[in-house]
Amino acid sequence: MAQKITLIEYNENTYAGDDMDPDIQYRDFHPCVSGTKIVPAEPPADIEETARRIEDMRNYAYVISSSSSEAAESLFEHYSDEDTIVDWSTPFWQGNFSADFPYQTFTPQVTHTMTKGRLYLKKADATAVTLWSFGIFATDITGAPTGLAIAGMFESNPTIAQTPFDWQWVDFVLPTGIELASGVVYAMRFGVQLSGAAKTFYWARRGSDVYSRGQIWHWVWRWTPETPAYPGALEDGVAEGDHFFEEWGYEL
Repeated sequence: MAQKITLIEYNENTYAGDDMDPDIQYRDFHPCVSGTKIVPAEPPADIEETARRIEDMRNYAYVISSSSSEAAESLFEHYSDEDTIVDWSTPFWQGNFSADFPYQTFTPQVTHTMTKGRLYLKKADATAVTLWSFGIFATDITGAPTGLAIAGMFESNPTIAQTPFDWQWVDFVLPTGIELASGVVYAMRFGVQLSGAAKTFYWARRGSDVYSRGQIWHWVWRWTPETPAYPGALEDGVAEGDHFFEEWGYEL
């Protein structure tokens, strides 16, 4: 399919007519020869030839409509085996009493822009979910999460989480895509805040270390009268296997 070129007038970067289409390339030129403004159905042999047919010295832009649509998201790092769910983590935090944020580290093999994570989750009952979070974190030289968030999202009262559901993939779309470098270890973390103390949310995992480019970690905090200022601790969960996860995006 041939590309279509449309000429539109603009003034100080404000284009006349419809709003900009994100699937269209915009190019500027400054005509200097009088002529007639046209909208050719096929690209001219020389864009300057079209420019010479513009009616006066004002600024114009030509719009080249792409014949191909935007590339679809691709699956990059991932691990799952729905037929062999051996165990699960119970991501949970509630007020000042307890917290358990499970991590899964992963190492991209291709530099790309990550746009979303997908986790294999289950909710056992109708305990209200007031908030859940998903984030991507840096790691240190040993591959352990540092707590430094690179990107993340919070969703209050997520609709999908208000009723029980069996194991299913749940998407967590990042507000802005982030570039992940090949060979660098990153960590994804999931947490859910419930209205009660019941731990009814589960993130599936297999009880053996199958995914070779990452592992499970936990950031755990438990309040007790004896340790009211306990800052929490990172626990190595390599013996727990690997969480079921996918990370999606676009290759650079």
